[in-house]
Amino acid sequence: MNRRGAVLAVVAALTAIHAGCSVGAPPLVEPAAVSCVAPHGKACGNQCVDRRDVAFGCGAESCAPCVVPHAALIVCGAQGTCVADKCSARWGNCNGEANDGCETDLLSPNTCGSCSVRCAESESCSTRGCGACVAPEEACDRSCVDKRTDELHCGRCDIVCPTPAHGKPQCIASTCRVKCDDGYLQCTKDGPCELAVPFFRDLDGDTWGGASAGSGCANAVPLGAVLRGGDCNDAERNAFPGQTAFFGTPYGASNGGTSFDYDCDGVELGGPGQAAGVCASGPVASSAGCSPGYTKTARSGAGVNPLCGSAQGYACDGSAPPCTTRPLAPYACR
Repeated sequence: MNRRGAVLAVVAALTAIHAGCSVGAPPLVEPAAVSCVAPHGKACGNQCVDRRDVAFGCGAESCAPCVVPHAALIVCGAQGTCVADKCSARWGNCNGEANDGCETDLLSPNTCGSCSVRCAESESCSTRGCGACVAPEEACDRSCVDKRTDELHCGRCDIVCPTPAHGKPQCIASTCRVKCDDGYLQCTKDGPCELAVPFFRDLDGDTWGGASAGSGCANAVPLGAVLRGGDCNDAERNAFPGQTAFFGTPYGASNGGTSFDYDCDGVELGGPGQAAGVCASGPVASSAGCSPGYTKTARSGAGVNPLCGSAQGYACDGSAPPCTTRPLAPYACR
């Protein structure tokens, strides 16, 4: 690990300790509650990041990734700005301003191969230097280019392939194409670069998935996968987020027990019109101390409602003792 990598590792560790961030698993807190270690930490969304990380912009203000024209390597400058540390092939930084990228075309006859080389009026510029173009190259404004692959002269000298959002232009077989950035895909012919969406495996056919099934284009969901995740039991067709029905029988939970959490919110909710019964202990002369309703089951645990699934309730008949039990339709929950 180089010195810069070691520094970033130390900063990341300190940030995780003091701000509650954990490497690879940012805390699920509101952005306003995130407090990061000065002077290099900053809050982006719900995580603490190093403000010298180009993936989150440089400096305190921005969280957007750095974009520097024609840069092969981007770093954070001393003033907290995104700068080009290395230029892409064919491009150079001739104005001495690193934060505006590599602005100079080194295939231009005025800056041929380097900022200070100017070709004679009778010469063109190629990757070999000043001189005549060699097939399959052709001269476009005295720059020797291959129109089959040059995105600035794609098919013809006057065709410049546009730079798409979240991608880079390409010229393939004299036709402008797009190479999308990581995490983005071209989901329609000649369409924009779209953010790849997550897929989830749907085993029970309820249109909600549990386990990840990768990612891709929303218009090309693989067979057996869906776009909606969060299914708490992908073997039970009636259990999924947003379920509104109530059920009197449980399903098998992943922990080996049973559950009535059919809407996957972590809490078993009883249906309307159902109540818990109450019966005072010991004999009494009348129905005082007795409320008709369901008896509890032995089920317990976080989010568990012990009334769910109960098929027995108290009846109040005014005798001593006043409470008797009677069978009832199962207490329904979701």
